[in-house]
Amino acid sequence: MAYEALRSQVGQTSQPQASDFAVEVRKNPQGYAVWMIEQEPGQHGVLLVKLDRDGGMEDAWQLGHPFADRSTQGSYALDVARDLGIKLMDVVKN
Repeated sequence: MAYEALRSQVGQTSQPQASDFAVEVRKNPQGYAVWMIEQEPGQHGVLLVKLDRDGGMEDAWQLGHPFADRSTQGSYALDVARDLGIKLMDVVKN
């Protein structure tokens, strides 16, 4: 499965190669997670998060486009998590 990813860090935007992205995550599945977020009411997003030692966000990439509803967001996030073999966390507050 190919993913369009954008770095979510302020001031930095890059688009990694989908194949490189998946390979890196699969090398260290414990170091990554899929987070479902609601940035603003009605704006649902999915992030691929590189975790720090404490399980917090070290780096993140937004996957796909904002989703109109939680059902679509959840389906997409679950597909990504299953494909990459990493954990999924439902709605992480900013």
